[in-house]
Amino acid sequence: MKKKFNYNKSIVNLMSSIQRSFGTNSKYQELNSLKTRGLNKTEDVILLIIDGLGYNFLLKKSESKFFIKYLTDRLSSVFLATTSTSLTSFFTGLPPISHLITGWRVYLREVGIASELISFKTRSGKIPLEKYGLKIDDFFKSDSIFSKIKSKSLVVYPKNLVGSCFSNKVTKGASVLPYDTLQGMFKQLRRALVSSNERKFIFAYWQNFDSECHKFGTSSEEVKKHFQKIENGVKKLMNSLSDKKFTLIITADHGLIDYKKEDIVNLHSHPELSKMLTVPLCGEARVAYCYVKPDKREQFEKYVKKNMQQYCWLKKSDEIMSDGWFGQYEGCSDIRDRIGDYLLIMKKNYIIQDNVPGEPQLAGSFNACHGGVSNEEVYVPLIVMRSQ
Repeated sequence: MKKKFNYNKSIVNLMSSIQRSFGTNSKYQELNSLKTRGLNKTEDVILLIIDGLGYNFLLKKSESKFFIKYLTDRLSSVFLATTSTSLTSFFTGLPPISHLITGWRVYLREVGIASELISFKTRSGKIPLEKYGLKIDDFFKSDSIFSKIKSKSLVVYPKNLVGSCFSNKVTKGASVLPYDTLQGMFKQLRRALVSSNERKFIFAYWQNFDSECHKFGTSSEEVKKHFQKIENGVKKLMNSLSDKKFTLIITADHGLIDYKKEDIVNLHSHPELSKMLTVPLCGEARVAYCYVKPDKREQFEKYVKKNMQQYCWLKKSDEIMSDGWFGQYEGCSDIRDRIGDYLLIMKKNYIIQDNVPGEPQLAGSFNACHGGVSNEEVYVPLIVMRSQ
């Protein structure tokens, strides 16, 4: 297994290019394929994130007739290559080692709870953490890029996500324009562009491509048709605003792989292993964080190597952290609490799940997944269009 997360050519570096073009310093290297001086030639910058649009999907499955013309580069996502972690990097401009949202399921050591942090709920029972008197600032302290950028910022965002604890935190400093449909998103993008003559940064997020991939699989006709609707919408947007001067940047948080029910590894089949854990699995179905009882670590390693080697790689979290998978390690210990003692990194198309009371088992009803280290999941496209 090779390390696939290049933090010199990642979505973090893309955000560095954008921030610098608006006069905001970033400690991270900008992209060679999108230099700040190129963005400075435009009045407005639009960043459109299409959830789940992998680089390999675009080249091999999409039958793109428009985006391919403007494909500029291949970027790396962050680790884990999943929405919760990657989207937070887009919103903050930081790698996971700094923002500390390390997956959908995050163990909060401070209160001893396995959570779904960006929905700010417990994993078991989906109980809002606010009911316990907790605030998201207690566990997520990074500032949004909109609070740093020295220009007007607008966020075009799904209506069902607006107003959540996470959304309020990561959109702070921007005007939020909600929408319900794909057509509604493009309508709000037009509205944002014509809202003023001052230079603007417009951040837009489309989540339903990922949903379609999960439901139908990345090779399905349903997903292909959905992609074509997005592509056609972008083309119409560019044509209808030819009198405005702006750059449209399109990318994604991750790609996906397809899997079958027989690819699901259930911890029910490994009760001995389950008993060695102190908390439920955290992270994602493609990379699981394991919190192991101190006196069971040697036994845990032996069990995984003997019984699960065909399904996953076993990595010590300290090794992954020091090797820079979450970003450059500078002696920060905060992330250690969020990634457990060991990582199970799934091979091929395998996923792993455990059974937690009060949580529906959804893996069997899906056809695609993300969060792992395959090329399909890790690499995303950089598409750059200029209106004039």
